[in-house]
Amino acid sequence: MLKPTQYNLSDYVKAINICSIGKFEKFEHYFKKGSVYVFKLFQKSTDLEPYSVWTIHFGHDKKRMIFPRDFDKAPEHLGVSHEEFLKEIDRL
Repeated sequence: MLKPTQYNLSDYVKAINICSIGKFEKFEHYFKKGSVYVFKLFQKSTDLEPYSVWTIHFGHDKKRMIFPRDFDKAPEHLGVSHEEFLKEIDRL
């Protein structure tokens, strides 16, 4: 099994929120089951169907560190570069 990254779920969510400003009007996120977390981006706040949906897994501890295979999903769905996303998350 892959080791978690140095980034925790809380900072990951904050970075997604920052990167989504101006591109998406609505951003939803919630726990699904176990260590699964769901993200949804909506182009308009009135949209019923999300523009983009993805899930990630995090470590089973209090730190909730994101796994490497899931970390790159956010930049892909947000339409930002990996470097831009890292810049935002490192600021937190």
